[in-house]
Amino acid sequence: MELIKKFKFACNLEYVHSYLNKKKIPHSIDIEKLSLYSDNMLKLKILKILKILKIVNSLNLDESEVKPYDNVFAGDEEWNKNMYSPGYFTGGKVPSFTKDKSNYLSYGLINLVVGLVCLIQILNDKTFSKGLFWIILLINLAISGSMFIQYYNFKKRKI
Repeated sequence: MELIKKFKFACNLEYVHSYLNKKKIPHSIDIEKLSLYSDNMLKLKILKILKILKIVNSLNLDESEVKPYDNVFAGDEEWNKNMYSPGYFTGGKVPSFTKDKSNYLSYGLINLVVGLVCLIQILNDKTFSKGLFWIILLINLAISGSMFIQYYNFKKRKI
């Protein structure tokens, strides 16, 4: 066997191996040595080796080393240390509807109206299902009721 090319990464060797198999070009690989070989049985071995080298070079494989950033996992380490701390937030913008409950009354009303419109549509449907109707009604009332209760508690604390 003649060594054609030695690779730095096994994934590149596997890719070239699969590509050459698709093209039905005889070759062999050694994963442990990360090497691509041509078979000794080939006639016109030099032409075959040149053909394989041309194919490998046309694949534009990146054999350069990748250096990761220094603090890639800094946020993950911070989260791992504090994930069970109550009220800990790792960043970003907190949505306004979670911190400002003064608009929960309007959210509850919108949810109630939209839910009732959907229920009217279900009632007018040809394939009316009582089970689906009651499930959606209960979910809608639970969500709207929760928003109304949170708004009421917000107003009671503010007074």
